[in-house]
Amino acid sequence: MKIVSITSILMCSTYVYALESDFQQSIYIEAADTLYSPNQSTFSASNIQIKQGTIDIQAAKAIGTLKNGQPYQLTLTGSPVRFQQKVSEEKGMVYGKANRVEYNTTATEILLKG
Repeated sequence: MKIVSITSILMCSTYVYALESDFQQSIYIEAADTLYSPNQSTFSASNIQIKQGTIDIQAAKAIGTLKNGQPYQLTLTGSPVRFQQKVSEEKGMVYGKANRVEYNTTATEILLKG
């Protein structure tokens, strides 16, 4: 199992176990408006939803970088950014809200701030 770091509104860090299989799934991104800069391998988007396995993140705005054409580092903002993921079959889903979410797809961690 991988560990997902969650920082609450009180800025206390909590670690929960997540399904390792989520991070082995493809990442699907839907957005209303997207700008892509191929020279810098960066993008920005608004009204974005990201899904990867049981991970589901919804945000008003996102900026990110691509590595080998795939999402690598994403910073999502909103009021709030909404997050959900299945922790395990026994424990079910975990839900979170934050003003900012940092998602590093290679480190298999998602950090919720504020």
